Amino acid sequence: EGVNCNIKTEALLRQYLDKLYQNYDPVLIESFHDNLNSYRVLMFYGKVLAVAQRIPAFVIGDGIQSVSALIDLKNKHRAKDMPCSPDGLVMKNEDCQTKLREQGLSLDSILLKNETITVCYTCNLARGGTTKACNQLICKSNISLLQKASKVLGLDLIGFDVLCENIAVPLSQSKGIILEANSYPDITMHEYPSSGEPTHVSKIILRKLIYRHPISYCWHRLKSKLAFTQTKN
Repeated sequence: EGVNCNIKTEALLRQYLDKLYQNYDPVLIESFHDNLNSYRVLMFYGKVLAVAQRIPAFVIGDGIQSVSALIDLKNKHRAKDMPCSPDGLVMKNEDCQTKLREQGLSLDSILLKNETITVCYTCNLARGGTTKACNQLICKSNISLLQKASKVLGLDLIGFDVLCENIAVPLSQSKGIILEANSYPDITMHEYPSSGEPTHVSKIILRKLIYRHPISYCWHRLKSKLAFTQTKN
């Protein structure tokens, strides 16, 4: 919420903070890294369950409609195609307009036919982004690094946001950084990627929990079955 990227001056940062502090407390400031690919690596008990590339929202020109109209059209299709993320629409907010200005464009600009532009910095599904499953790409060096990070944090389930040129190359050789570590990671992007083969991580997580607590699981299953039988009778 209230995300603004590529803030280049202290004056602009202070301007944003004055606005944000009216509605949010606290505010998180992170270093900005541009022109890198964004990946979410989901780890469970030290093992990589799934990897997804997160792609910022984009529109494709038709030589007729404005960027604003193209965003509206994309949002209509997105609402139909992504029932699991009904609020994940492209927003015409300050982040969007800043990204357009950087490309010499505005919401009123008309793109050439088949011209593709990115319309925001952030790549979250909730902000109009898309995902591509790429489980086989991550290299062993990056897996080992993230395993160490998850051990330091002491989390069994964790989603790392990784920025780099290519997740198949060690982060040290690919301008890579670990941007965030999410303790309650969204699994939708892995179960329902925009492209690529889905990974049913929920089954893996639930199976592990059942194996850890088999008696509790069987007891609650039995109670549910008895309650259903009584209701039916």
